[in-house]
Amino acid sequence: MNGDPGRIAAQVLTGIGFLGAGAIIQSHGSIHGLTTAACIWVMAVIGLGVGAGMYLPSIIATALTLFVLISLEELEKRLFLNGVNKILTISCRTASPDINSLRNILREKGIYIISFSYENDYNMNTSVITLKVNVKSQSSYTHLFDEIRKEGYVSQIKLLA
Repeated sequence: MNGDPGRIAAQVLTGIGFLGAGAIIQSHGSIHGLTTAACIWVMAVIGLGVGAGMYLPSIIATALTLFVLISLEELEKRLFLNGVNKILTISCRTASPDINSLRNILREKGIYIISFSYENDYNMNTSVITLKVNVKSQSSYTHLFDEIRKEGYVSQIKLLA
């Protein structure tokens, strides 16, 4: 036999790379699916190890991968304890709102910004700020909206689940 196992591994990793890239989604300045893409690639490598007869290193890699995924999930839950993720959209009557001021208001209210996107319409002199935020599940948003409205250029605020 004159086959090259290195070429098989290279082609598997190339193909899995395309699957991983397909798992990554970009939406409103936020990226989703990175963990899924990385897991697809790691599982392909572990599968190649099993196929090559390297059972012990494959078992160790599987255990290590599970440990990292589970421990990081627990850490993330502790960081966002009692919070829910929501989409906060702020429409402004100016193309240049004070973004730092808005971030400070959110920080003072104990709201954690997960992702941020910003779009301008220079022809209409308006802008839209879209934030994915983590808020306490039983919060009242009236005070938050009032603080944001005090900026003077806010025309609309939406908070979606």
